[in-house]
Amino acid sequence: MAILSKRLFTDIGREYQKRFQLKPGLLDLSGKITGVPDPVGILSSIRRKRAYALQESINTGESFVFYPVPSVASWIVAMEDRRMIHGGLICGEVRVSERQGQDGETARYLLGHGMTHGQSDAYLGSLQTWNEGRVIEAAKALKSDFYAMSGWKPVILDENRLRALQQEQISQAIEDHRRSGKLALYARQKE
Repeated sequence: MAILSKRLFTDIGREYQKRFQLKPGLLDLSGKITGVPDPVGILSSIRRKRAYALQESINTGESFVFYPVPSVASWIVAMEDRRMIHGGLICGEVRVSERQGQDGETARYLLGHGMTHGQSDAYLGSLQTWNEGRVIEAAKALKSDFYAMSGWKPVILDENRLRALQQEQISQAIEDHRRSGKLALYARQKE
């Protein structure tokens, strides 16, 4: 992660912490976090979930919100500069208010994947509670803040975001056509 200067990472973290009271960490391509405490790093499946979320951020060209633990949200932004992926910025681990009824499931999950009762209680007690709208806002802000402050050019992310938007428009047009009751004669007309 030497590609991102310590000063730039500190500046991004400071600005983000002012707005959201959370500090982002650096995620390497293997799913390991540096720069912030990682209490869920001991969980058996966490690296796989983080690596998947990083790949989804690349595929969609956007920040990606995921749930490393039931009812606990986190988000990742792929760090790309001129077609080179350097890892990601990860933030979050906030309880989602719309999923608060899952607290018992969350504790059971943590205990079943490697935490002790004390670690689980301390971890859950340290989390902020946000609504899903705030989570999405914070995830989008992390991406925009990083690329504005770093000056990096996310070519692959931009291409993938445009492709995803095109697919969404095609799907919407097909659905609109289907709702109107018209049958397409050929598959090409559907598209």
